[in-house]
Order: sequence, then C-alpha cells, then structure tokens
Amino acid sequence: MKKYSKNVAIVLVISLLFSLLSFNTSASGYNPQEGAFVFDSEEMLQYITATHNLNVIYDPYENALRTVVGSWEQDPDPYFLLDVSILENTLHALEYQYLLITYRCPQTNSKYAATTEVFLSAGEVAGPAAGHSVLFDTARGEAYAVQEIQMASVSWWKGDVHNIRIDTFTQGRFGDTMYIDSIILCHDEVQAQAIRTERLKNAGASADMPVSDFICNRYDVQKYTSPVWEGEIIYNEAVYPIKGQDGSAVYTLMYTPDTVQAVYDATFSKLYQEGIDYKVEGNQLTILPGGSVGTFAYDYIHPQSNPNNYGADRYYNRTAAGDGKWEYWGQSSEFFGGYLNITYTHSDVWNGYVPENKADALPITSRKLENNENLNVVFFGDSITGGANASSYRDLYPYAQWWNQQIVSKLEETYGCTNIFDYYSSVGGSTASGMVSAVQDSVIQYAPDLVFIAFGMNDCMNESQSSDGSLKRVRAAYKAAIEQMVQQVRAQYPDCEFVLVSPFYANPFCHYQSYFNACRDVLIELESVYIGVVCADVTSMQASMLEYKDYLDFSGDNMCHPNDFMSRLYAQVCLETIVPGGIDAYVPAGGEEPDGPGEDTGESTKPSEPGGPGDIDGDGEVTIRDIGALRLYLADKIDGEELLLEEVGDVDKDGELTVRDTGMLRLYLADKITLE
Repeated sequence: MKKYSKNVAIVLVISLLFSLLSFNTSASGYNPQEGAFVFDSEEMLQYITATHNLNVIYDPYENALRTVVGSWEQDPDPYFLLDVSILENTLHALEYQYLLITYRCPQTNSKYAATTEVFLSAGEVAGPAAGHSVLFDTARGEAYAVQEIQMASVSWWKGDVHNIRIDTFTQGRFGDTMYIDSIILCHDEVQAQAIRTERLKNAGASADMPVSDFICNRYDVQKYTSPVWEGEIIYNEAVYPIKGQDGSAVYTLMYTPDTVQAVYDATFSKLYQEGIDYKVEGNQLTILPGGSVGTFAYDYIHPQSNPNNYGADRYYNRTAAGDGKWEYWGQSSEFFGGYLNITYTHSDVWNGYVPENKADALPITSRKLENNENLNVVFFGDSITGGANASSYRDLYPYAQWWNQQIVSKLEETYGCTNIFDYYSSVGGSTASGMVSAVQDSVIQYAPDLVFIAFGMNDCMNESQSSDGSLKRVRAAYKAAIEQMVQQVRAQYPDCEFVLVSPFYANPFCHYQSYFNACRDVLIELESVYIGVVCADVTSMQASMLEYKDYLDFSGDNMCHPNDFMSRLYAQVCLETIVPGGIDAYVPAGGEEPDGPGEDTGESTKPSEPGGPGDIDGDGEVTIRDIGALRLYLADKIDGEELLLEEVGDVDKDGELTVRDTGMLRLYLADKITLE
C-alpha cells in the first residue's frame, strides 16, 4: 500500500510539472495556442472577436480584462466571444476535461448581476446556441474567484473547439463590472488544481493598483455620495491641470491633506507618484516639471482670439469677463476626461456652504423612505438630468452613474429603500418655459410621489449672452414656469412633493453668474410658498468652491455640463436635502459604515426612557430624528439649548460630541450595537 501511494505521488508530481511546463511557452507563462488565455496584456484582446452591450478593455492596473455593461436596456444581454477557431492550433474538445474562469466582481454591482452564462461551442455546435450553455452564480468581493466547469457534464463537448462565449451577467444593468483574469482549458484534474492555485495566487498580483478602502479607483456609490463637507477623507477631488497665466501649475484643494492616498487621471489608467509627478504643500498641489502629468497651456483654453473663426460650438465669447478673449470648450475628452482625481485624508473642517436637511418639509417622502413603501420618483429636466457629462454618459471609465441615478442607488443600497420606481424625463437644450407643455407626458403619466425639477442652465445661457438679455425677464419667466409645473402635477396628484434643484453655473467667463443666482433665489421663494416643496441648493454649493477652485474642476465641457465630480455634488446636495437625518460621510474599512432609514437589518425607532442614551430630543424614543438633531448641532445650525446633548448625545463616552456619535446611533438603530 505504501509503495502504491509513493508511485501515485510520483505520477502526480510529474503530471503537475508537465502541466505547468506545457503552459510555460510564452512571455506570460501561458500559451493561448494550448487553450490558456491569461489577460495580462493588451495583446490578448485579439482573441475577443465579438461583443454585445459590453465594453471590454485591458485594465493595466487590475492586470485583467475589464468588462462593463454598456447598455441601459432592461435586459442588455452583455457578452463577449473568445474565438478559439482563430488559433494556429486546433483544440480538440475531448482533450480538455475542465474549464477554469478566474474573475472578480465588485461589491458595487447591481443586485441583478448575479448569474453568469457560458456558451460552449464545439463539434456540431458551431456557435453559441440555446441549450448549449452552463450557468453559475457570480461571486462578489475584492478577491478573485475561480469557477470550475467539468466538461464531462457537457454532452456536446466533442470535436474541434470553436469558441467560448461569456455572458457576464444574464440580467445585469448598466455599469455592472466583471474583471476576468483568465479563461483556461485544462487537460485533467491535476492540471486544473495546479492552475486554480496558481491563478488565485497571482490574479492581479502584478497590477500596480493599490488595494485599499482609502482609495477609490472604480465607481463606488458609497464613496461617490459621501458628503464632501463631512468626514476625514476626500475621494477623487477633481483638479483640471491647466497652467496659470504665469505658467505655474499650482492648484488649491478643498482641505489641507494629512496624507495623499492617490492621484489618478480621470479614467484611472495612470497612477501618479508623489515627489516625481507632483508635490503637496499645505492645501496646494503642484505638478512637477519633468513628471508624467500632462498640463494644458492657459492660452489653449483661454485664447486671445477665435482661431479660424470657429463656431460657438468650439469657441465662446467671454462676455461676462469683458476682456475680449474666448473660451475653448466642447464635447471633448480633453474636458470630461482631462482632469485629475485626488484622494486624501485631512483633519481640518469644512468652512464652506453646507446644504440644509429639509426632510421635515417632505413628510410623505420621509415616511415612505423610512418604511420602505413604494415611491414613484420622476426626474424632470434638461440634458444634465439626462446624464451629461457623467463618465457613464460619455461611455468612459469609471462609468459613474448620473447624479440622479446615484441618488436612487444610494437610497437603495445604504438605506434599504428597495421600492423606488424611478423615471427620467429630460430634453437637451430645454428651458423651464419650454417644457411646461410637456408635464403631462414627462411627469404626470408616472403617477409621481416625488418630482425633482432641474431646469435653469439653458434658461440662463440663452439670455446671459444676448444683446437684449434681461435678468429680470429670465427670473419672471423661470418662476412662472416652475410654478406652473408644480400646479399641473398637484392638480392630479395633490400629495406629490417636489425637490427644485438649482442649476450649477455655466462658464463664468462667458455667462453672468447673477442669472443663475436669480434662478436659485426663485426656487427658494417657491419653497416658502408651497407646502411639500423644497430647494436643493446646488448653486450655493458650487459657489463656495469657486472661491478657490477653477471652473474646469467641475465641468465636463468647460461650458454647461458637469463632470463626475460635479455630478457627485449634485447627488450629495439632493440626498442631504431629502434623507431624514441627512447623510453621513463614508468611513473607510475599520470604522463605522452608516445605516439609515428603511434598513432591512434594523428598525428606525427604539424605545427609550425619556432622556435615556441617544434620546437627544427627550421624546422617549431613539429615532433618526435624534441623529438629525445631533448633526444640525455639530453643523452649528441649532444651539441645542432645548436638547439633551451633553447628557445623552455622547454615546461613545469619549467626552466629546462628534460625527462618531451619529455613526454609533445609526448602528444602534440597525441592531448592530447596544447603548449603555
């Protein structure tokens, strides 16, 4: 028996060595000609000969194939075809007993990205066909997984191998992502075990991508919607690398960094090095000469004259600046893909505008969110409401959602609001006045409970460069139009509530900011007139940042459309406006992650003795309103004299009232901790 075991061990070792050596015939260590496709270089894309509703590229920082669903269809059927028939060698199906797919799916994928289908074509089955596929449940996480398919269970696996089609998600949604390290056919079980172990060890290992919760180099709705006015980390603050008139490349950040975690380009394809590509002193980032960060000359973006007398779709007169210069702008990757993403931790506090939480003014919406009731939400506006110029709109990595989609995703994923039915009605170039007649088809037909009205950009732009432009006329027309929209909807749905989203600024060199401020003021006026109507003040949020940041840091075209950073500010301001108790900053792994209204893992109310731990308002219950009261106090919005802050607000018992106390209250309401 011992002799037999020894012989088996020798056979296994020899088989293992042969298995590894047989694949070690190329620079990558694996040979496609032998059925081993390891996607460790851009050259491997040659074997992908067809795709459908799927963006497929080589990701050098993940060191893998990156596939992203690129269609908004309900059932996009995303797939790519690995064409084995183009190999110099013919692969014979019966020589391969196993298929290994090494992959990774981010946690941020939608709930629909749950199943993968693999079509196997060999012999008489010349191409992907119904009934000739294998399904498997898709794992999620930061680590790679290996899916093993035993070919003995595939009855049609005979003859020559033609192709392998991977349907990444049978019911995926736009932006759902799968990284594929390798697709490898194995001769036998021994080889499959060896390859499985080796790929799990090395998948992504040679990538130069930092793996840390303090970095955000892919779309993550939790990090993207973390309010910039709170917390101790800023994810992907945008800086557009345009030089000053004096040739300097120095840029002011929102805070003074304690530690710069990462500086990437807009698409996260390049990671820059501190001390080589840039340096940070105080709250200023300087691009170093000789480094690899590209910059734009000042006169390239702000030329003295219009070269070749181009049209207004490329060069715009700087009427508001009054200096006779021009602005280069347009739907170009130089703008929506030209900025830097800076992530850093900080200790200083926010001194700019802080959006107001107005959930109390939206009682029906608040109740539905807290109780996870059905909520029909309509977003009604211009091209910004339709996604321009978010990276997903431009089909550009990281494929961040539109600002309004981020709102819905945040409510679903963080606060457990799974019964939201969202509708998007947008017309590029439209004004509020021009869309009053569209309210029935664009809003009312969806039986709305909550409507976001987001016009103003074109209302202001159309007048602020006109020779007879009138701020007074714009203000009056805008107010009348928004009011008519509210009244039309209320005539059929009297309980419908509204969020009036104030516009972000068009290029301030070309268009007078006073027009945009006037539109914001109109919305604030209407907020005071109508019950169940609030203003989400995006304008003031951007205005406070424009005191020290360049307009190009916010714009995806240097004129009128937001980039990902500004889209995030839209989402953050709107979420802060409507979420009961407001939104909390994201805490990287190791800290408390916020829960909230409607969370499936806990309740929104906890009984308490009046004045007991966490009962800040003294009403005998611990609710999200206690969290809201503490947050307002920390933001200096209330004096707290009537609250029991000192007695029961310091729930972590550290002698201070901080955002950590609000986080602990959320954890308590979610049944994750107890309070003493």
